[in-house]
Amino acid sequence: MKRLSIVAAAGVALLSLSTLGTAAANAAEANIFTLDFEFDDDGNALVAGDGTNIDEQWADWGVHLSTDDPGDHPLRLFNSNCGPNFPVACTGRDNDLASGPSFGTDPLGNVLIVQENANSNNPDDYAFGGLITFTFDEEVLIDTIGILDFDDRDRGEGFIRAFTDDTNFIELAMSSDGTLLNPPFQGNNSLREYSFGPTLVTKLEVDFPGSGAVAYLDFIDSDSGGNDDVEVPEPASTLGLFALGALGATRLLKRKEQQ
Repeated sequence: MKRLSIVAAAGVALLSLSTLGTAAANAAEANIFTLDFEFDDDGNALVAGDGTNIDEQWADWGVHLSTDDPGDHPLRLFNSNCGPNFPVACTGRDNDLASGPSFGTDPLGNVLIVQENANSNNPDDYAFGGLITFTFDEEVLIDTIGILDFDDRDRGEGFIRAFTDDTNFIELAMSSDGTLLNPPFQGNNSLREYSFGPTLVTKLEVDFPGSGAVAYLDFIDSDSGGNDDVEVPEPASTLGLFALGALGATRLLKRKEQQ
């Protein structure tokens, strides 16, 4: 998983050195990480429904996961490679979390959910939602986050909050501030992508009012493993990196192989 990020970083470095100047070149030295929930930080495969506590599976990347009711509704992985495109039934009868060509998406594999109950052997997202929090040891630049199956506006608006420090945050509304990647699917099986642009973030909250899942999270470690010389690029340069470099190499990391 992490080794694929090196390929993306090299692509961004080539782009930045030729077109975007010193600030962008510094950004290219940073590591690009993708949490797609297929592997832990050591490259070990994660299996939905095996009961693994996933809160600290990416601690070596400086990422910690939590939810607001871990006793009754813990975080779990759901295999979205189920339903009409796969010889696998969706667990918990959650066909609305299925992915694949029938729903206008690539197979997304494991996605992150708030579990309906404590039964980890039958992944099933909680109908009344919950809060998923990503806490980072060091400030990071959020590239994109994908949300699968946001369709419960009758229970309230969902929000994604990027905290710039302990109290201040930027908030995006799930229904209006993201890009719908499979337009025929406005609710069930919808896949939306959100970006916070060139913003240093210490924590990210995903607040679901109802059912739904985090499909992937891409972020850039601008500190590059303790390199204090790496600078945060100017907004225009960062946008150039995201628009060009991320459009190519980084986006490939988000797309899961069929299970």
